[in-house]
Amino acid sequence: MVLAAAGPGDPDLITVKAANALKEAEVVLIDRLVSEVILHRYVSANAEIVRVGKECRNNISTPQEVINQLLVKYALQGKK
Repeated sequence: MVLAAAGPGDPDLITVKAANALKEAEVVLIDRLVSEVILHRYVSANAEIVRVGKECRNNISTPQEVINQLLVKYALQGKK
């Protein structure tokens, strides 16, 4: 499992390590701060993208407990 941040948001400023991890990932959990450019440029077309995040003011939030459960679920499945 790799936990990586999107940095300042510029797709050209993502770390090499994060880019490599995204290319190898089978499942990617993202929030609204990850740009579509990063997803299209670095994430395999075969990877499952799961949108999770917290937008409290819009009343659209994934509780942290649910995010934790998803991380454990995919880890137990042996997913990258």
